[in-house]
Amino acid sequence: HSFPTRRSSDLEIIFVPSAPTVSAVTVSPSTATINKGEKGQFTATLTMSGFGSREVIWSVPADADATVDANGIVTVASDATTSDTITLTAKSVQDGTVTGTATITVGT
Repeated sequence: HSFPTRRSSDLEIIFVPSAPTVSAVTVSPSTATINKGEKGQFTATLTMSGFGSREVIWSVPADADATVDANGIVTVASDATTSDTITLTAKSVQDGTVTGTATITVGT
């Protein structure tokens, strides 16, 4: 038996995903006390639609008595002033206008 030949459609469907959007960056813990000369670990969670970078850039103010590394580990200087507060910021790599913060209090 011979079967009729069917030609596939020349129609091509291309799916173009929408650009990923970041709606929020949440830093955890949102508040913490870190003693002078000690370290604390922070994490950032991004709320987003689509597929995109979930990375953040961590920072503290230039005049803060603390540093933060690329992994969210904050080190408070040993000569920091007790009870000072430091704002830690996590900025979305995908959308630099979206940030989250945590407040760090310097302990003894």
